[in-house]
Amino acid sequence: MLAAAVFVGCEKKDDGAADFEKGMVAYAARDLRAAALGFSTAAEKNPTNFMARLKLALVNIDLGEIPAAKKAVESALAVDPDSAEAKLVEGQIAYYAKDFPRAKENFNAVAETRGLPPTLRSQALAARAVMEVAADLFDRARLTLWRAVRLDRKNAAAWYHLGHLSRDTYRFEDAALEQFEMAGRLMKDPARAKAIARETIPALRESMRAKIASKPGAAQRDPSAAAKLVAEAEELEKKKDSKKAAAKFAEAYAKDPLSYAAAWNHAKALVAAAKTDAEVTKALIAFQDAIDQRPNSQETYRTAARAALSRSKPMRAEKFLSQALAHDPEDRRTLELYVQTLRRLGKSTEAKLYETYLKEL
Repeated sequence: MLAAAVFVGCEKKDDGAADFEKGMVAYAARDLRAAALGFSTAAEKNPTNFMARLKLALVNIDLGEIPAAKKAVESALAVDPDSAEAKLVEGQIAYYAKDFPRAKENFNAVAETRGLPPTLRSQALAARAVMEVAADLFDRARLTLWRAVRLDRKNAAAWYHLGHLSRDTYRFEDAALEQFEMAGRLMKDPARAKAIARETIPALRESMRAKIASKPGAAQRDPSAAAKLVAEAEELEKKKDSKKAAAKFAEAYAKDPLSYAAAWNHAKALVAAAKTDAEVTKALIAFQDAIDQRPNSQETYRTAARAALSRSKPMRAEKFLSQALAHDPEDRRTLELYVQTLRRLGKSTEAKLYETYLKEL
């Protein structure tokens, strides 16, 4: 009897650790009901288990049970009132509950606290960007997501929402493809990663293929003839015979509108000699054809934008530069030219937003 009493006295109290581990395993397997049971049981057994309460809030968000999620995160904050992670989750819950002022307050509090881990601040920025998109504040949202990526290059949510902005708002499909591909590689949720790989990306590729196929002359293109004409034009340029060279580039472009060299050189020659608005428009179309072949060439975008500006087409320049920034939002020269272009268009508010971001680089 004495031995039994000693054994009972030494028996370890159940602190819910095993239940928490069961919850984590279930959560990783996306068995949300089992995960909720594990985390809630762990929280009941241990009144100071902050992480069980926080995980329970996240599971309830995934289940769409917002009141339960709110209750769980409030209990987590009762354990640790200063937790930035809990404030971020509380902000997400407030957003789903349509308490937008509270959500914005929480996201800003986390994002703007420099002492916090960059990954956490990046998550807060990505969450805030979703609110900005919903409010049609597209420039603000894009800048917020660029900042999120700068803080954490592995933030899948930031890349995913950038993809949506590029595809649905700005119509920059090449950039959207890059961003969705990045999001898919980084996404921890297998179901969402699978949807991106099997639905989003193939649909984008098909849209881009159809767009290229619909270009005038694309169906009858003759790449070898175009390449020969480009080589001849380059030789004429060396001999300072710019007029004949321009004619050869124009012929090469007609033979193959999908040739970067033909479109690029024809656009430059045409815009320099253009005497009518129609000729300027044709030159800018050729610049866009060149961009479509090399969407990551910042110099191509800037040259096209300067040509548009020189011919009093600042709106077209704005689009060239906006597309350039979708591919590389940290190119200072492109940003500087974009700010100048926005000012020329009278968009002073937008110019200030991008200038502030430029100063952060």
